Amino acid sequence: MLTALIWIVALVFPKAGLNVGDVPLTVASVVVMVYGAFHFVYPGYPPRRRDESRRFTRVHLGLGWILILSLVANLGSLDTVDLTTWLLLVGSPLAFHAGLRTKNTKRVLVVVLGSTAVVGFYGLAQNLFGVSETAVPGLTHIYGEDLIRNNPIRTASGTLKSPSFYHNGNLAAAFLLSGLGFALFASRVDRRLRGLAVLARIVIMADRSFIGNRSWTRRRGHDRSRR
Repeated sequence: MLTALIWIVALVFPKAGLNVGDVPLTVASVVVMVYGAFHFVYPGYPPRRRDESRRFTRVHLGLGWILILSLVANLGSLDTVDLTTWLLLVGSPLAFHAGLRTKNTKRVLVVVLGSTAVVGFYGLAQNLFGVSETAVPGLTHIYGEDLIRNNPIRTASGTLKSPSFYHNGNLAAAFLLSGLGFALFASRVDRRLRGLAVLARIVIMADRSFIGNRSWTRRRGHDRSRR
């Protein structure tokens, strides 16, 4: 259950957090790295996944060595943001080790499909009511940042591309397309997931229809954000 909650935080609220100085600190990045590090130290993998862990660890160590060399070579020119990015690159792969403990495929599908539906619904809300009007600082985006100015969500025409809970509209769309793959596959794993899979597909298709009509829906959000 704890693993499912962590996945929900990472998938649905990737930008929940606040600025610490010049560094955006998100709940998802901290929780995932800490949880991943715990399972790296205390694996408890099913026997059939131990070899996978060993192979991935070798790759991770190689990545870590390259990153350490780059850190040493550029140490004098790095600022706080650069160091934070470095730590994320080193620490984020640890989440793979936590994933190896997953034994319940149905739970994974429920979390991914549910997260897809939530992200899609919030994207629709942004289209209908405006990006700024539906924002909750600290939850839907970093607390203390200007959602419109500090995120690449404005198009060349001046309209806003709804980011949902993500950094920009492209990342949100990529997540929804990934969720669509799970939605098409879910009913083959368990027929009881068909209803949730259909809901996720409907939300994704609805978001796509809004993208096709964003000339007015996104402009509407843009106009509101400038009042």
